[in-house]
Amino acid sequence: MKLSFVALVLVLLTLTQYVHSDSVTVVVKKAQLLACSCKLNSNAELKSFVDNEAKNFPYLEVKFNGGSPRISFLDDSEKEAELVDINLMKSTEVVELLKTKGLVYQPKQTQESATDDIGTLVK
Repeated sequence: MKLSFVALVLVLLTLTQYVHSDSVTVVVKKAQLLACSCKLNSNAELKSFVDNEAKNFPYLEVKFNGGSPRISFLDDSEKEAELVDINLMKSTEVVELLKTKGLVYQPKQTQESATDDIGTLVK
């Protein structure tokens, strides 16, 4: 009987630590990058992300609505599950953040890189 009680206490302690942990990762399917266009244009890293990488995330919507650059991660019911300030992030860090959160990443091919199996440029 004592062993069962000890095991139960250990399970409860483990669950309590999990529920109160700040390191729980929210996995989402959709996100919105929110920013003022003037702040985005003054930040070369984030402008590069919007111009070159955002299109590779089909479930990322870029909205110009004012304020500091941030990403709003949405849950299944499209309610904000998490808000992350990205103002000081590099383009590569934003890409990794989105991938870590579970957003689908589908790199788009440019016309120069789109070739068939024998190396002929595909139009």
